[in-house]
Amino acid sequence: MTWQLTEGALATIMRGGTVEDPVMQILGTGRIDGAGSSERYHLQVSDGCHQNSAMLATELKDKLTSGELSDYSVVRLNHWMLNSGERGTERVIVIVDLTILASGTEVGAKIGEPAPFREDSSTGAARDEQSARPVLLPPALSQPQEDGTTGSTSGSILPIADLSPGQIEWEIKARVVNKTGKKRYSNYKGEGKNFSMELVDNSGHIHATAFGEQCDEFYYLIEEGRVYFISRGKLNPTNKKFTSVNHRYQMTFTHWTTVRPCKKDDMSIPHIAFSFVSLNTLADTALSALIDVIGVVKDPGSVKVVTVKKRNEQEKIREVTIVDQSNTTVKLTLWGTRAEEFSVTPGCVLAVKGAKQSVFRGRRSVSVQMWNTVRVNPDIPEAHQLRDWYQRQEHANISTEQLEVAGTAEYTPPQPKQKICPVAKLSPYREEWRIEARVVNKTPIIYSNKSREGKRFYMEFVDKSGEILATAFDEQCHKFYSLIEEERVYSVSKCRLKPANKILSSVNHDYQMIFTDETTVVSCNEDDVNIPRYTFHFKPLNKLPDIDLAVDIIGVVNTIGDAEDFTVRTTNMKEKKRDIIIVDQSNTMMKLTLWGKQAEEFSEAPGSVLAVRSAKQSDFGGQRSASVQPWSTVKVNPDIPEAHELRDWYHSVTH
Repeated sequence: MTWQLTEGALATIMRGGTVEDPVMQILGTGRIDGAGSSERYHLQVSDGCHQNSAMLATELKDKLTSGELSDYSVVRLNHWMLNSGERGTERVIVIVDLTILASGTEVGAKIGEPAPFREDSSTGAARDEQSARPVLLPPALSQPQEDGTTGSTSGSILPIADLSPGQIEWEIKARVVNKTGKKRYSNYKGEGKNFSMELVDNSGHIHATAFGEQCDEFYYLIEEGRVYFISRGKLNPTNKKFTSVNHRYQMTFTHWTTVRPCKKDDMSIPHIAFSFVSLNTLADTALSALIDVIGVVKDPGSVKVVTVKKRNEQEKIREVTIVDQSNTTVKLTLWGTRAEEFSVTPGCVLAVKGAKQSVFRGRRSVSVQMWNTVRVNPDIPEAHQLRDWYQRQEHANISTEQLEVAGTAEYTPPQPKQKICPVAKLSPYREEWRIEARVVNKTPIIYSNKSREGKRFYMEFVDKSGEILATAFDEQCHKFYSLIEEERVYSVSKCRLKPANKILSSVNHDYQMIFTDETTVVSCNEDDVNIPRYTFHFKPLNKLPDIDLAVDIIGVVNTIGDAEDFTVRTTNMKEKKRDIIIVDQSNTMMKLTLWGKQAEEFSEAPGSVLAVRSAKQSDFGGQRSASVQPWSTVKVNPDIPEAHELRDWYHSVTH
């Protein structure tokens, strides 16, 4: 039987990417020094292209010791994590759950010629630049021929309207419309370039963007108007500030994206797609939303020179007045070369895709940038209807004044207030949400490591339903750190949500929040006493969960070591560390390691209760210990029941 591995998956995972249910082969196993219930095993795993070491979660060791899992077994990784490692150690894949697809005796041989994975290695680099795809043990499957109507890999095309992040493998057949030119941008992360396009099929349309290397790779390969087979783009919730396309998700091209031209044009796929907004309803649309507009040119205007305040540069503009069936006029502002070259006469129909709105003296206007798509007299029903209406009105007798009065927008109606979403129900698939939650366990500002320059701080938001971790980087770190106070309640919205890293944090939520340029944080005037002020998930020291997971621990300080210099292998720099021995009611002692300032400034006396949020576990010689990470929170003698009970117990056994 032919077994297929997910080639490229190992490199993707080791570089911090995500692969859904990768299939790999076990090439070797070994035991990590330890004893009893803490014994651990490492595996040598292969995706057919690369091989690398991995750790097997304690819960799965019986599969290995029983012989069910062995050399050459083919497995599917259902749940895995990338362990960032203790200080001075390398990253390693931790396999938490797997399904054995074929036993080692059934396969009986190594699949492919996998090379050892190295972060800086060029081995297999050409294959890494393609999508993670099956590699087959001979005999290989025959490939279907491309006939111009179906894809070359599956023959099954997914409608654009059905695209969602839940789709693991998909391919669409779509026409490229409204392709922009290359654009350069700069933000707090640096400078870059991109181009955007709209992809259309018979079911709908979706916005797609290619950044950086993908911008260079695909820009000249993709032609506006042609039909392509496209697969393996990344799908995220649509940001209406950057596109007027009516799809819940938008696509970003990645290293794994494939784009192949369709040899035969499919005339059933539309050549253009608009979602027009009537000019008299502009005041009812959000000012930040990009819109599609259509109208008859009433006045083509003339070229003027203005000074752009942000850049302190002069630029040419032209204000074109258009009108539609609602007897409303709106000014379209053209910029730069487009303003100079505009030669459309009155009576022509103008359709604009993704225009930006603005307000001047109470009236809406529309700005057309160089990357917007503009069509003159497009062959679409809306244009034909508009031209017929305009001609019937004997447009020469329509007064501009009447139209201007009809089109005046005195104000922007207030947007409906968002309903409060329980923290426990937050997910990336909610387009609009707002939480009201208390900030707990806020960390000081942390400087990033040498692989990433910048600052960040962490905090947890808690309401009656649950908790979630939030992180603010760089500009957002400067903006929010001094504004957000621990224990206060805030209204928060428009954060990016990503899967939570259970290795780094013990917060009980599937996702974590990242502050962005759009994030809003507003202090609530009244405190809600029903919202908890602390959030911990303690377990007795003799019953801590799997070593690969961050944990909350609580114990009484029994002995305190000295602050010592320690050389961190990854940075070759010295850092202070201090070892403390804590104990709890199970009479279990554990070493707790403090680092940096926490190690230097620790001055608590034996008998104090320490509660640590998101401690990092380790196992050396079968002895479980814990380390306080930069983002961990340490509370001394917190006012919580567990601390009171622990202190009473300690005094009862020491006196």
